[in-house]
Amino acid sequence: MNLLKWAICLIMLAAFAKMCSMESDSRNGPRADAVVESTEVVRELGSKNSSPPAKYHVYAHYVYEVGGREYRARYLVAITARESRANQEAAQFPAGRPITIGYNPKKPAYSVIVVPEIPRFHAVL
Repeated sequence: MNLLKWAICLIMLAAFAKMCSMESDSRNGPRADAVVESTEVVRELGSKNSSPPAKYHVYAHYVYEVGGREYRARYLVAITARESRANQEAAQFPAGRPITIGYNPKKPAYSVIVVPEIPRFHAVL
């Protein structure tokens, strides 16, 4: 049983490393102009004894073009414990706002918002 747990941990670690590598390739890759289409605030309930009891994830949905092809993506811009703060963060990305994204040149569908600058792990209290 311990071997199975270790195998699962290694698989999860490898997946996390791949995700970080893809984000790094996008963050450091070519730039493109993009436009915010919408924002989304997602309420996630915590476990029974968690504090805070809920978290709010704020996503910006945007559209951009690379090599004549249009892409749509979403990016996690903030995580917060308060709904009012989540709504404030979402208001930073109104529909129609121009932004700059970085994308992975090998896989242009993978992108991150680079302007305005958002810290990689942006948690807001």
